[in-house]
Amino acid sequence: MYEIRIALETFALRKLSHSIEKHQLEELYDILNKQYEYIKNEDSYSALEYDMRFHLRIMEFNKMNKC
Repeated sequence: MYEIRIALETFALRKLSHSIEKHQLEELYDILNKQYEYIKNEDSYSALEYDMRFHLRIMEFNKMNKC
C-alpha cells in the first residue's frame, strides 16, 4: 500500500507542478511549518493531522487546477 501511495502522490505532484499557483504553494508551505512545530512539541496527533491535510490539499489542488 505504501508503494502505491508514493506512486500516486508522485504522479499528482508532477501534474500539479505545471499549474500550481503561488498562493497554493504558500498554503502547502504553511501546513508543513505547522506540522514541524507540532513535531518539535512532540504532539504526534496534531502532526499527523497536518500530514493528512498536506496530502489532501495536493489532491484538491490537482482537482481545482484541472491538471
